[in-house]
Amino acid sequence: VGTIPKFPRNMQLQSSPVIEALVRDDFAQVLAEAVDGAAIKGGGANGPSGLLDNCSLNTSVSNAITWEKILQIIEAVELENGEGTAWLTDPSVVRKLRSTPKVSSTDSVMIMQEPNSLAGYPLASTNQVPVTLNSPPPDDHSLIFGRWSDLLLGYLSLFDLLVNPYEPTARRQ
Repeated sequence: VGTIPKFPRNMQLQSSPVIEALVRDDFAQVLAEAVDGAAIKGGGANGPSGLLDNCSLNTSVSNAITWEKILQIIEAVELENGEGTAWLTDPSVVRKLRSTPKVSSTDSVMIMQEPNSLAGYPLASTNQVPVTLNSPPPDDHSLIFGRWSDLLLGYLSLFDLLVNPYEPTARRQ
């Protein structure tokens, strides 16, 4: 993963160290999003395998999400002798969970009652979780439940900042 910011050397020389901190923060954000995306959905043909590439259980949910389906997901993990500690999904699923009654259409208790919590477990939402677009709708969204401390990430290098020495404005004056 890489990014190429362009700003004149004079900007760095004439500004406070804040400009360098802004560039580093932007780099960190780009790298964090890339790592999250690769960890969740994989990096493509020549990239790393993601969680969804290696998942043996079905994580797909559609607009027909129910409290029973939530309990089935928890049960499926436990039947595989797994332990779930948290959920991960996208904002569309969160909206659906917050607007779907737990038991019946007359019930005022929704499947997701509290922010960032589902069935007693923490829930995180990110648009890094992919949506499988079907034709026709509904689209399939992923709702992932598992023990996140078991997700292993390997790095060859952390953060490298390289200046292009061949750029005319990068040379000392």
